Amino acid sequence: MELAWHGGPSVSLRLEGQVVVVDPSLSGPGDYGDWFMPNRNAPDPDTYLREFRPDAVLITHGHFDHFDLETVRLLARTCRPLFGGSSDVVATIGRHFAELEPRALPLEPGRTEPLSRSLTVGALEGIHWLTGEEGRRVAARFEGRPDRWGVMPCGGPMLSFVVRGGEHQIYFSGDTELEGIPSLTVTVAVINVGGPVRDPVTKQPVQCIASPGDVARALSERLAARVVVPIHYDHPVFLERVDPGDIEALLPEGPPVLRLPFNRWVKVEL
Repeated sequence: MELAWHGGPSVSLRLEGQVVVVDPSLSGPGDYGDWFMPNRNAPDPDTYLREFRPDAVLITHGHFDHFDLETVRLLARTCRPLFGGSSDVVATIGRHFAELEPRALPLEPGRTEPLSRSLTVGALEGIHWLTGEEGRRVAARFEGRPDRWGVMPCGGPMLSFVVRGGEHQIYFSGDTELEGIPSLTVTVAVINVGGPVRDPVTKQPVQCIASPGDVARALSERLAARVVVPIHYDHPVFLERVDPGDIEALLPEGPPVLRLPFNRWVKVEL
């Protein structure tokens, strides 16, 4: 089992001869309007396609830093992976890229679906702001506006994923808050960790993703993992710097915390 972090929420898993990427985000400043905050540690597209070419793409929810429409266009055009996500995500891909005939797999909380002959994926619903029905209302306001293309492709649920292959289970949290982290036993927990962001309406800082303290609490109370892999904390959307080492400091007897370098396959030692 190997993992590669591409900056922000984007991470690839290589398991059982298959590559699965969660929330790929490769776009640069020129791909969208002035509002766009690029994933500053993303590889260039040629490098990504050469070294991390995915067989399947999982998209957790409809916010721009997770559902990157231009990256979806690139992947659908070049390597034609299987795209998995909520029915809102799948419908949005079909609506915008029908001419590319993308292969899509709708995922629902509580159900497990095959990704390939050797891998399955199960979905869990997390807790995150501007998702669900509220997210659908916000996304509808941006639909059809060229100046806001890609800001929020869709609403609907924020999904966490559990990918299973062989004897391993890998949990990908997505942008869930503490209350959305489940009671679960897995081999590896890849958890999105971050600080406060600015509320687009009130302009006040809000915490809408698990903090290092939240992760430590979840690991001590309900989430059992042999290895924990924090990601997303490097993204410029956060107003404060986050140190994933705080997880270890708060939970010194907990599982080892693996800090991944950017854009390099790392074998997970168990």
